[in-house]
Amino acid sequence: MKEEIAKREWEKHFGDEKEFLDKYFATYYQDQNLIINTENLEDEFIYMGLIVKYNYKYHNSNIPIGYVTAVLVSLEHRGKGYFTFAMQNIFKELIKQDYALSCLIPATQKLTDTYLKYGYANCFVKEKNPNLHKAIVHEQKTIDLYEELEYDISTLKPCHNGMLRIIDVEKILTHYAHYHPEQEITYKIIDKQIEKNNKILELKQGKVKQVATSKTYQEITISELAKQIFDKSYMDLMFDQ
Repeated sequence: MKEEIAKREWEKHFGDEKEFLDKYFATYYQDQNLIINTENLEDEFIYMGLIVKYNYKYHNSNIPIGYVTAVLVSLEHRGKGYFTFAMQNIFKELIKQDYALSCLIPATQKLTDTYLKYGYANCFVKEKNPNLHKAIVHEQKTIDLYEELEYDISTLKPCHNGMLRIIDVEKILTHYAHYHPEQEITYKIIDKQIEKNNKILELKQGKVKQVATSKTYQEITISELAKQIFDKSYMDLMFDQ
C-alpha cells in the first residue's frame, strides 16, 4: 500500500508520469528502502524519501552507495521540522543497511544549500570522464530500464550538481588509506547528523586506527572530508532525458 502512496505523491509533487513511475518502482523498489510516515491510504501523508542501491567505483573497489531520491514533505506540513525528521530516518536506514556512502541530486540551488547542512558535498565533474576510478556505476537493470524507456544512453550528460555524503567514515577512510598508503594524517571528524562518525582516526601506512586522543590532528567536517576524498567524481544524469 505504501508503494502506491509514494507513487501518487511522487507524481503529484514532481510531475513524472505514472508509466515511468511504474517501471521505475518495478526495477528499484524495495519495501525497506521507502521512508514514509504512513503505510495506509487512509492516513495523512506527511513525508517520504526513497533509497536506491547503486555502486560507486573507487579505484579497484566497488562501494555500495545509497542514492536518495524523492525526498519531500507535503505542502501543509512544511516548516515544521519534518524534513529533518525524514533525513534522520533516511540516515538510520542507510546505516542499518550498512551503506558507507550516499548520493543525491538536488533539483535547485536552495536544496543544494540545504543538503550541505546535512553533510553532503558537491563532488562531481561537468565533463565526461574517461578515467572512471571515481564514479557511480550503472548496473545492467538500469541500462535495461533506460532502453525500455527509449532513452538514448549515448547522449547522457554528466551530472555535475550531484552530491555525495559519507555514512560510515571509518569504512571510507579505510578505502582511502589503502589506495593512498603515503598519507599519514590524523583526522578529528565532525558530523552533526551521524553521531558514530564523530571520532579521531589515524591514517598510517595504508591503515586506519581509531585513537582516543592525539596531540596533533586536523579537524574536518564530514562534508569537507567527502569533498577531499571524492572530488572530481563522475555520474551520469540518471533519468533526465
